[in-house]
Amino acid sequence: MAVAAAANSNMITAFSADRLSGLERLLLPNTLHTLLFSLLRNS
Repeated sequence: MAVAAAANSNMITAFSADRLSGLERLLLPNTLHTLLFSLLRNS
């Protein structure tokens, strides 16, 4: 779980630095974490 979170964080950071505004950088990680958690719980 920690490894997945770290990889996800790196991916978010790279994506954010390239494409997103400051506000979206705050919101996107929370959104992705919620989606990831939902997928894991439902599988």
